[in-house]
Amino acid sequence: MPEARQARRAAHAPTFPADEVPEALLALVEDHSRRTVKYLNKAVQVGRDHAGRMHEWRRLVLYALTDAIAHNYLLVGTLAAYLQQEGIDDDLIRRYLQSPDPDGYVTQDALDHLAGLMNQPLPDGQTQPVWHYIGRRIAEHAGGK
Repeated sequence: MPEARQARRAAHAPTFPADEVPEALLALVEDHSRRTVKYLNKAVQVGRDHAGRMHEWRRLVLYALTDAIAHNYLLVGTLAAYLQQEGIDDDLIRRYLQSPDPDGYVTQDALDHLAGLMNQPLPDGQTQPVWHYIGRRIAEHAGGK
């Protein structure tokens, strides 16, 4: 697991019945999984395309792989923040994430992403963070299905 920049913890604020999966979470997993797979496929393709040029191969393969990690890391952090927000037991979250430190996944970007996904308003005067906007767009897309 990459080192967490400024790990956070989501405030407890349950919003959905225990058995109901919000459409926005389904859309979140779909969106980020699609992006992650796109970057993994790109790593394979550029790896093949540049097999005879080590400098290009290592640069392009690693760019694609770290982009895949970034999307997956944000996805896991956003879901972990959601579970924290819903009041799921910390030990259960640790088991689900297979990590002794689930808070390490919950970054400010993940909290912003979750807030946008759940259509939480911004405090007055605050500029909308990028991941809040993207979360809102994912949720809007899910609502339009």
